[in-house]
Amino acid sequence: MAGGRRGLVAPQNTFLENIVRRSNDTNFVLGNAQIVDWPIVYSNDGFCKLSGYHRAEVMQKSSTCSFMYGELTDKDTSEKVRLTFENYEMNSFEILMYKKNRTPVWFFVKIAPIRNEQEKVVLFLCTFSDITAFKQPIEDETSKGWGKFARLTRALTSSRGVLQQLQPTVHKGENVHKHSRLAELGRVCVCVRVCVCGMTHTIVIPFGYGGGMCASAVNPFVSVLFCDYRDARNDNTHTLMYKHTDAHTHTIYGYAESKQHSGPISATTKSVEAQGSTSPLYSIGDYEVIDEETGILRTDSWLYMLGETVGSPYRFNASGTGKWEGGPNKDSVYITSLYFTMTSLTSIGFGNIAPTTDGEKIFAVAMMMIGSLLYATIFGNVTTIFQQMYANTNRYHEMLNSVRDFLKLYQVPKGLSERVMDYIASTWSMSRGIDTEKVLQICPKDMRADICVHLNRKVFKEHPAFRLASDGCLRALAMEFQTIHCAPGDLIYHAGESVDSLCFVVSGSLEVIQDDEVVAILGKGDVFGDVFWKEVTLTQACANVRALTYCDLHVIKRDALQKVLEFYTAFSNHFSRNLLLTYNLRKRVSVIFWSTQFSFSLVEPA
Repeated sequence: MAGGRRGLVAPQNTFLENIVRRSNDTNFVLGNAQIVDWPIVYSNDGFCKLSGYHRAEVMQKSSTCSFMYGELTDKDTSEKVRLTFENYEMNSFEILMYKKNRTPVWFFVKIAPIRNEQEKVVLFLCTFSDITAFKQPIEDETSKGWGKFARLTRALTSSRGVLQQLQPTVHKGENVHKHSRLAELGRVCVCVRVCVCGMTHTIVIPFGYGGGMCASAVNPFVSVLFCDYRDARNDNTHTLMYKHTDAHTHTIYGYAESKQHSGPISATTKSVEAQGSTSPLYSIGDYEVIDEETGILRTDSWLYMLGETVGSPYRFNASGTGKWEGGPNKDSVYITSLYFTMTSLTSIGFGNIAPTTDGEKIFAVAMMMIGSLLYATIFGNVTTIFQQMYANTNRYHEMLNSVRDFLKLYQVPKGLSERVMDYIASTWSMSRGIDTEKVLQICPKDMRADICVHLNRKVFKEHPAFRLASDGCLRALAMEFQTIHCAPGDLIYHAGESVDSLCFVVSGSLEVIQDDEVVAILGKGDVFGDVFWKEVTLTQACANVRALTYCDLHVIKRDALQKVLEFYTAFSNHFSRNLLLTYNLRKRVSVIFWSTQFSFSLVEPA
């Protein structure tokens, strides 16, 4: 079983986490050393797979595993095993034992006592390793007359445990880490791609309006960048440019709607707006610089001033065409227009390029108003994003403050207060404050049943009792299941309470305590409660069930389960035959106790 996460106020005897973590790749059982015959209180999945027994079948049996002895088991070795337990010693043996299907297997068994703070042995840790492949092949009726090499080959191929140990281990965390890095890199590439395309659309493409040489070279590149291969093959430069103008604008604005990329996209959005405004500014200057009726050159126009500044003034061709010629080239006009528009949108301008005519002043005022609206929109969206980011955090702190005030008002003891705060923090980390029942009530009945089947899929897949259930039966059962989250130290059942629920452990670990003695340790995949389908009356719990770590339990009430079983009679018969309780709270363990309450700690062997 996977060790659950410890809480802030976890009890002292959560030593099972250390045992599971250190013995993750081994097969082991734990036996209570304070009870006669040292009954098994826990067995991991590796031992169950190795022996062929279900965990419920080995619970409360002797940790000497005498139930696995057979006719070929050496009696002297089994006696040494018993003496090791009686003398609370640490020892190891090679012994022939039998699986559930009566297949003989050689095991290397190591027995280690676990002592408490008072140096008293309270548990036995027994590990098992399959060494059949390294022993003399077992002589039986089917192998008589075989050669030595043939029998050795048969033993090696039948020892699946050794072959599985030789297989390389794949760590799930590595793949998850790689996928997370690829996803992060993909987001960065998309963001860079949109910013580059936006700036290309803003700075380079408008040169095409004046027939610049850059357009024919840049347009195919931008087409490929936006995956528009059909337009990239178009020979018409102007058609290509106008298509991309629309496509890029829609693409950038559509991408800007994503709240995750609002930072880099906001600058790109403003640059696109600025580019769209450069053409009107140039048109105003070109219209006003020369009066067509009188043929007079206006020296207050920004195009005239630009020409004088860059050394390309306007001149009148009196001997030839009789018109004004010269002036700044297209590139200088565009760059200056873009510069003026950007300064007007992002600020109040720097004054080095100032509007002088009425048309230029009107255009400047319009750009300032558009810039103000863009700033208001961008900052409004950013504010909304930050509010949504911290909404759940604020709600979480409000709930914590309310709970603290409640505990202080009613003077709840310190130990219980810590458990309450720990439970709230752990529950919030699991659910993120989402009320599952409230969400399910919104959905219609059919959709609610599908969601419930998905939420309980681990229970339905892990337990063979649900394999033959029809789709309708699973949906009816899923609607009745409830998910319970338990913090370390929480009691699921008190001794003497009515056992009215069947509990399936999905994650975490629990302990069953009878008369202050640990009689069972439950983990992932275990089931505890009562066999309602076989008993007529309710019963009282004979022991306490307490959470050792954070646990997730899927629980179904007795009445709800009986209602479903009565309706689906075919499934009822299969369910009653195949569901094995790891611990039945109706049955009291008849044992002789040798000690009182103790707390566990793992002692390293010398």
